[in-house]
Amino acid sequence: MGKIIRRFLTALLAVVIGLIIARALISGYKGEFKRLTATNNLKRYYSDVGAFKVKTHKIGSALSTKRQFSAYALRYVPEAEELQITLRYNDGTYRYAGVEQGTEFLYTLRNGTTEEQIPGTVNGSKRWLMYHFVTVSFEGVRFDPGADDLSVLSYIDDQAFDEVLIHHHTQEFTERELTKAEIRSLDE
Repeated sequence: MGKIIRRFLTALLAVVIGLIIARALISGYKGEFKRLTATNNLKRYYSDVGAFKVKTHKIGSALSTKRQFSAYALRYVPEAEELQITLRYNDGTYRYAGVEQGTEFLYTLRNGTTEEQIPGTVNGSKRWLMYHFVTVSFEGVRFDPGADDLSVLSYIDDQAFDEVLIHHHTQEFTERELTKAEIRSLDE
């Protein structure tokens, strides 16, 4: 009888540890929407000037103030005045915001120095397990990277309920070339 209980407890412990490891791996997944989205604005810019560089940096504080959204994969094309960001949230965000599951959130880019706000356009969304990924673009973005802080506000109707800092004025951008896949999508 004692061996059966020990084996049961060992199996139970192994399952619990396996679930913890699986949850940690799932929560770290950021595999969606990392590439530049070919918006109409960027397609026009590409047809006018050809290949261009994309500025990017790792987002310092990837979690929003209320821990409902995480941000990653920032892409910025200053000459085209377009900034793109990928946001991730889970099913619990709907409960937190007090809305039905599937409600679409609105996003605004806010310059913390000038208080200018630019409405965003959702260019793609995908669901993976309990996570929702959205890529959002903002047009007409002009800011001083060494002086201005940028954040994305999440809205339901006209009420902002969360904010994630995507650029702190101390962060430096790096430049990268367009990928072959990005060039193909800009050519379409």
